[in-house]
Amino acid sequence: MNNLALLSIIITSNGQGELAARLSSERGNVQMVLVDIKEQMYCLAGAALPGGQRHHANTDKPIFTLRENEMLYWASMGKTYGEIAAIAGISVSAVKFHMSNIVAKLGVSNVRQAIRLGVELKLITSAATAAR
Repeated sequence: MNNLALLSIIITSNGQGELAARLSSERGNVQMVLVDIKEQMYCLAGAALPGGQRHHANTDKPIFTLRENEMLYWASMGKTYGEIAAIAGISVSAVKFHMSNIVAKLGVSNVRQAIRLGVELKLITSAATAAR
């Protein structure tokens, strides 16, 4: 499902500079809205996330491994890769590896979007709960 979506905004009014400046300053929010739209499209189409990673409502198989959940949890708490590595007792490159798997499973572009989507879909559980 390597689909590409493009949002094109054509500014035709006299307030081009003001609108362009506002769009530029709100770029992050626009990106998050697009992530939300993408998720809604997956839901409406009844499609799974890339690679079939999302589970159906009637199964208990989680999307993430325990380690991936732990990485995403600590990232959502504002921890850096170095801090996560120290907490988990692994290398920074291992943290990056797990985070790239999370990004791929959620079909997003970066960790920030993965955190947002994980929170919105209630996929992130606390590290202590996940270890049980």
